[in-house]
Amino acid sequence: MRNGSREQEQELLKKSPIPITIRQLEAIVRISESLAKMQLQPFVNETHVDEALRLFRVSTLAAAMSGDLSGAEGFTTEEEHEKLIRIEKQIKRRFPVGTQISEQSIIQDLVKQNFGPQLVSKVIYCMIRKGELQPRMQRKMLYRLK
Repeated sequence: MRNGSREQEQELLKKSPIPITIRQLEAIVRISESLAKMQLQPFVNETHVDEALRLFRVSTLAAAMSGDLSGAEGFTTEEEHEKLIRIEKQIKRRFPVGTQISEQSIIQDLVKQNFGPQLVSKVIYCMIRKGELQPRMQRKMLYRLK
């Protein structure tokens, strides 16, 4: 699957929005196990794995290629990814390390700069997960760590 993504990247001369991760591989295993259980079989066989791979390609990969997964965790278009990076840079520029600011004021400030509130919230969430921001007072305030 990764090789297929790489080949497509080379053909289109741009990065694929499809991350093939351990999560996807685990999902294929779970689908295979579910298919075996539906047939009341105690073990997964090659037919189940083939069908799980087919389902994965048809659903996840096809949706990612068409852009339908844009906005879902891990799936962004190249344009959206660039916006997310610009938003993060703006937050870091306006919000020095060791300071605290209202989450709502960050969102309002960046919305005035024509960024969507959902994208701003997504960046804030990612920065919290990376340990760059720390929510305080039931997430009304954010403290910048890094």
